[in-house]
Amino acid sequence: MAHLRASAGIQPFEKGIRWMEARQVVQEPVRFPHDLYALEIALKKIYRTSRQFLVPDIHGFLFVLGREGKSGENFAAVAIPVDHGGVHEAVTTIPAGNFAYYYHKGPYETLDRSHSKLKTYIKKAGHRISGPVMERGLISGLGAFSQRDYLVEIQAPVVPC
Repeated sequence: MAHLRASAGIQPFEKGIRWMEARQVVQEPVRFPHDLYALEIALKKIYRTSRQFLVPDIHGFLFVLGREGKSGENFAAVAIPVDHGGVHEAVTTIPAGNFAYYYHKGPYETLDRSHSKLKTYIKKAGHRISGPVMERGLISGLGAFSQRDYLVEIQAPVVPC
């Protein structure tokens, strides 16, 4: 796994702001109550939709986070980046722009702390979040022996204050 991180140039707990080009994705909303069951249903729908006409990047799922009521942050949608030059009704575009990022390493239960660190960094850098925050799973249970080795990139579109 160290080789994977080194070859990708990823350092756990690294943060910053960088320009990201527009990305085409197939996106599916996660229905209320936004729990893991609803997330699994959305993943199955997105897979069925995209496998018919696209080659999805199944290692680059984006989990779009939202706020709903008193429950705090939850899954609002899931998206699969696709390499698709044409037009299809299921394909949407995440606009190009500056994105703050933070590489979280460890169990998913500690992601809240990493989100807080990223928000603090964004504020200190003189920016504010301008759209939905996303999590991109890089190394999960499929590629790690331990939850301590999970790697998630948190991305937030930002603009100067």
